[in-house]
Amino acid sequence: MSEPGVASSGAPVVPADVDGRANARRTATLVVAIALAVALALLAVLLPVPYVELSPGASCDTLATKPSRECADAGIRGPIVRIDKKIKQYPSSDHLFFTTVGLSGGPDQSRLTLLEAIRGWFDSTTAVVPKDLLFPAGASAAQVNCENTKDQLQSQYNAQVAALRKLKYPATVDRHVYVDGFSAHSPARTAGIGICDDIVSINGKRVSSEEQLTQLIGQHHVGDTVRVGYVHNNQRKTANVRLAGTAARPLIGIAPRHIDISKPPFPINIDAGDVGGPSAGLMYALAIIDLLTPGDLTGGVVVAGTGEIDGKGNVGPIGGIQQKMISARNHGATVFLVPSRNCSEAVHAKPKGLRLATVGTLTDALNALAALRHEPGGVIHDCAG
Repeated sequence: MSEPGVASSGAPVVPADVDGRANARRTATLVVAIALAVALALLAVLLPVPYVELSPGASCDTLATKPSRECADAGIRGPIVRIDKKIKQYPSSDHLFFTTVGLSGGPDQSRLTLLEAIRGWFDSTTAVVPKDLLFPAGASAAQVNCENTKDQLQSQYNAQVAALRKLKYPATVDRHVYVDGFSAHSPARTAGIGICDDIVSINGKRVSSEEQLTQLIGQHHVGDTVRVGYVHNNQRKTANVRLAGTAARPLIGIAPRHIDISKPPFPINIDAGDVGGPSAGLMYALAIIDLLTPGDLTGGVVVAGTGEIDGKGNVGPIGGIQQKMISARNHGATVFLVPSRNCSEAVHAKPKGLRLATVGTLTDALNALAALRHEPGGVIHDCAG
């Protein structure tokens, strides 16, 4: 007779309830493992990554009397270029668009997630690039906003000077020095001076360059207190700053930078709203020239473009050329003015139906527009790969 629980073959008999509990434990373990894997995967794709995404932004007509909805959303309230009514101007039916790039993941924005970055990599209209390529490591949102604001203002002033000089008007500049950053334990920051504030005087003596600022401070000694005149939010203020540094080099603890402000013979106002950066300068200059000269510049062709400009009319390269071309084409442009140093990149990324004209100077741009007027479909010194 067999013993209870032992088969005649000698193998142990497993009760049914024990086998069921084992299967349940295995099932529960599998469910937990799958849940953890899903949670980790979700966490991974939602984690912020050190990248930013560039996308086509607004395109705004510098000659429009009223801004489009998207340009109004960018803070533009009236005509982008407005010249004193006392100065003779000429009506124009031209369309000269400046173009912008949308940015996600910047210093003052929510960081891009891995999922958003992956989605951007597979979108042909956007570019996902390392954040450090566009923004210096450690740069604060205040510093980035200051740089964008000052660069935009500089582009406006340079455009005025370049356009007016091209038209033989006198145009001078006045250099202002501002705070681009602070050193560690900066006495200027301790005294209440902020990022982007203009430094206008030291002990009542006007500051007109970074070099002069250094010279005026160098006339004193570490531990001396100097009276710094500065402008904060368009209000003139003064602060008593105790000099730090070394015996050979007393300091107020700022990283200075300058902006050259144009002084035209008549008022010119450029309304860029919240648009930052220097890349609209070329199109501002063309709009000023269009308004101050008879006839149209483009001969009915819708033209967009980009390019940083200096007071001598030289056109420099910019970023986001692919996204700007897409925006231009979406707004009906058939010709795009490209800084010559962006040409190789642009020719490989241009949208269908958009012709590219390479420009290295304001004169190049005017020549390209003259070619369009005389032969809208003719040669305009196209970019070559």
